[in-house]
Amino acid sequence: TQMVWSLHVLPMQAETKTTALIEGEKKKEVLQTIIVVMAERNLVEEFLGKLEKDGFLADRLEVPLIDQLQNTTGAAEADARVYLDSETRSALVAWWFGGTLQSLGFLHLPADKTAADLLREQLVQMTWAGELEGWLTVAPQWQLIVTGGNEAEWQALFNTALETSIKLVPAPPIGQLATATATRAAHSEDSANILPAEYSARYRQQLVDRLWMRGLFAMLGVFFMLALAFLIAVKFVGHQSTGVENQLADLGNTYTNAIQLKARYGILKDRQDLKYAALNCWQTTAQLLPEGATLNGLDFRDGKKLMLTGTAGSDQAIELTRFSDAMRKAEVAGRLLFNRVDSPIYNQNPGSTTVSWSFACEINHAEETP
Repeated sequence: TQMVWSLHVLPMQAETKTTALIEGEKKKEVLQTIIVVMAERNLVEEFLGKLEKDGFLADRLEVPLIDQLQNTTGAAEADARVYLDSETRSALVAWWFGGTLQSLGFLHLPADKTAADLLREQLVQMTWAGELEGWLTVAPQWQLIVTGGNEAEWQALFNTALETSIKLVPAPPIGQLATATATRAAHSEDSANILPAEYSARYRQQLVDRLWMRGLFAMLGVFFMLALAFLIAVKFVGHQSTGVENQLADLGNTYTNAIQLKARYGILKDRQDLKYAALNCWQTTAQLLPEGATLNGLDFRDGKKLMLTGTAGSDQAIELTRFSDAMRKAEVAGRLLFNRVDSPIYNQNPGSTTVSWSFACEINHAEETP
């Protein structure tokens, strides 16, 4: 029959023995307690098959109640401690002699009335095995550590099976056991695991494959959700665009009419502005023109520039210069009428005592008030 086995080291159960004399000093050798766990491979594989059928993949297979055993303190010279889990009806018997763990054994606790007889038979077999091995030389002190409740019932059952009294010892707190379990599992050197190596490798690969597949499906799900959201957004924007296009088509004629009306209004306003600008220029020129000077032409070019031409006596050059300065300072409704006024240009008329004059003015449309 193929077996699977593992080792579990109990660092707290070390003992020292004197083995030889070296230069007058005793040589001390530290002995370490090691638990060897063996199980039939067929049973392990059958158990793993049940777990796989239920959808579980085991990471470790360990000895039950190992953490309570590891947290044992104050072992006497001859102790037999029973670590019992009432929920699973499983028990572990630890035989301590000389402060050292000598043997471990499992108890099977059926729920029928023959439990006491079966329990007595198993304990007797363990006692004979200890006597044959030579470490069981005196009757041990029996102690019972129960987790899960019903301590009194279990104590009565063991008292009947042993035909003597067994001492009930409180179980360690749940928090202390949880801390011990986490600490033991975190140590890589701990190898108390009877899970076959090929199963562990296969389960690890299945876990990695499952994570990859879940990640891939998650990415595909996110991609499809984003694609669906994008299509919905495109559909919504397209619907809005169609609505805007329909509104634009409905407002097309109205918009065209509004543009035409705006253009007509602009033309009429420009005409009105030019009309008032021309009148303002004419009025200002008539008011400021010096006496004796003649205005021959008032040319209104492109609605932006006013060109004045005329004649005057040869002795009126100063008055014409003052006239251009006055035109430069001319205001209408508190604003300058012209942005710029050029200096007069004089030309002597041949055979006459008069001169021809001219200058240009740039109209200030921005400040013009009709």
